[in-house]
Amino acid sequence: MNSGFTQDIKVKPLTKGELADIPVTFPTRGLSGKYTLRLFVNPYLQPELIYTNNVFEVPFTVGTNIPPILDVAFDGQHILDGDIVSPNPQITVSVKDEDKFSYLKDTKGMEILLLKPNSPNYEQINLSGGEIKVFPASEKNDFRVEYNPQNLPNGLYKLRVQARDVANNAAGFEPYEISFNVINESTITNFYPYPNPLSSKTRFVFTVTGAQIPQNLKVQILTVTGKVIREITKEELGPIKIGNNTSDYAWDGTDEFGDKLANGVYLYRVVMDTDLFTHRTTAGDKAFKKGYGKLYILR
Repeated sequence: MNSGFTQDIKVKPLTKGELADIPVTFPTRGLSGKYTLRLFVNPYLQPELIYTNNVFEVPFTVGTNIPPILDVAFDGQHILDGDIVSPNPQITVSVKDEDKFSYLKDTKGMEILLLKPNSPNYEQINLSGGEIKVFPASEKNDFRVEYNPQNLPNGLYKLRVQARDVANNAAGFEPYEISFNVINESTITNFYPYPNPLSSKTRFVFTVTGAQIPQNLKVQILTVTGKVIREITKEELGPIKIGNNTSDYAWDGTDEFGDKLANGVYLYRVVMDTDLFTHRTTAGDKAFKKGYGKLYILR
């Protein structure tokens, strides 16, 4: 492939046995594929009997410049379209680029737009404003922007993001879009074990809304007569976030001593700070009576 690039370099006359270093630099941005670097000493400028031994060729390949990849997270989590998030979310936009020679340093090629509830038009976010922090790319780190809007009112929002690398390659044919829901009221749903019945292990699924998470929380497993046989603490459940949660912890149907419980029906309930959080109604609430749910063990 011929790029059409030529460069003339003058070298002083050489004495017998003398060597000359010839530096050659040329741009490769925008190139891809196989090329040949050809060095022609004395390109028919001075008469010689043979010119063929004056040509030196070096083949080389320029890899395809792959477009960058966008990664968007809310409070460190990848959400599904329409998920609930905090009214003060930290939205992290990372630009992953395979080019390890030209690092992104600023937001020149980036655009962040926010469509607010009941608004017909997107609002362009000022990327030099106080809600934005920029982290330039380096050899070890991807380019990153943290967008931290504050006190968002209730409603459904849509975020639109586009970014370009130093070579002006867009991250995609279309901007990345994701919808998210903001609910300021501090609520929590009932905990739903999944799967239920359990044969080996079950996790707890629940949703939290508002700007904070419960400080004191535990799940109690009880016999049908009301005896507590296992308490699962908040720390055991794992990290809790605003929005939809599935506990890291999977209960294996054992009591507080680690002994397996017999097949049958058990009760469970969640004990927490009821003064700060109100109950969030869901379709699954009909399975609860006075705050107690049923859990089945079937091995």
